[in-house]
This record gives sequence, C-alpha cells and structure tokens, in this order.
Amino acid sequence: MDDGFAGETGRTWPWLGGMTGTDGELLLRSGSVLELGTGLRQLSVMAERYVAEHDGLPAAEIADRSLSAAAVPADLREHAIQKLCGLNDLYRQRVQAHLYQLDPASLAGEVTDPLQWMAAQTAGLMETSMPEARAALEDLPADSAGLVSYLMQYSMAG
Repeated sequence: MDDGFAGETGRTWPWLGGMTGTDGELLLRSGSVLELGTGLRQLSVMAERYVAEHDGLPAAEIADRSLSAAAVPADLREHAIQKLCGLNDLYRQRVQAHLYQLDPASLAGEVTDPLQWMAAQTAGLMETSMPEARAALEDLPADSAGLVSYLMQYSMAG
C-alpha cells in the first residue's frame, strides 16, 4: 500500500527541505501566530488613534457620539449630566473634607492596605450621599433604557 510518500525503492521521501510532519505543523502554527500578531498590532494602532482623538474631548461630547445618545433628547441628556456633575462635585467635596481632617501621623500604624483603607473611608461617605443622589435624580425617567445607556457612556468617558 502506497501512502504517497514512498518511492519505487520503498524509501519514504522527506518533506521539502527535510522537514518532518511535526516541523510542518510547527511552521503552520507559527504562521498563524504571525498573522494574529499582525492583526493585534493593527488593532492597537486603531486603539491608539481612538484614544488620541478622544483624549482632549469632554465626557459629554464623547457620550454624545455614542449610539445611545440618539435615543435620548438633547435637553434630557444635558439635564442628566448637570445632575450627575452636581452630585460628583458634592461627593468630591465631602471626601476631601473628610481626608483633610485626618492626621497622617496617626495613620502610619493603622493602615496596612492603603486601597482597602481608602475604600472603607469612602464607603461611609457614599452611604450618607445616597439619599441626596436619589433625591437629585428622582425627576429623571427611570424606565428609559436609552438614558441609562447614555449615562453609562458618559460615566466611562469622564
């Protein structure tokens, strides 16, 4: 029975350049890896362009370019952004006031994980801010999927 590689003498002929089947498989896989690398490089170039275009833009303009912006009237988008900005400013002031009143020297032995400590500090402040956030956002339509999507875009851009 002839497998296509044996000649008249019964001797098998090697692949081009003496490659074995395993070598051929390695060559095919390395070609696939090179194609993947080329595609990923092109994707990274596109991502860098996207970031460069959007870096200097305000969050509202980036969110207004999203598909979800088309589903929300401009006046509602502006109203929602004003509400979010007000809440953000209030929360920032509250966090800064809390942190400024702390004595750094007294924290040296207390803080072992700075990220966990900061999360614990802001958790209480977040709880006290929740009723204010609910009150500030109560006039926004809660059933608007477009508005929720738009506000997510705005939040990620900001």
